[in-house]
Amino acid sequence: MAERIVINTGPLITLARMEALDVPGQLAYEFICPQEVQAELQAGAMAGHPVVNPSWLQVCPLQGVLSRIVLSALDAGEAAVILLALEQRIPLVCIDEWKGRDGAWHSRLG
Repeated sequence: MAERIVINTGPLITLARMEALDVPGQLAYEFICPQEVQAELQAGAMAGHPVVNPSWLQVCPLQGVLSRIVLSALDAGEAAVILLALEQRIPLVCIDEWKGRDGAWHSRLG
């Protein structure tokens, strides 16, 4: 079974801008994202940004609810990525913003 990574919106958009969305699908990893990331990508596409919907990306719902405290520090996508990783015991996340990476690191230690 491939190792899993929970990925956020920013890295997906960056891959699309680089025309490299096919690259993760060739790696020995399973990439997943929460529905909140999918919603951010869809909102971007509706606003005229490139459509980002790679076949290798699996969308998974959260089991829990995002905390208002966490949402005061992180956007919904980042918070959902961290919560999904915690819920599914996935040690790897791909988040591009410092606050999100810091939150993921502290969640891992907690």
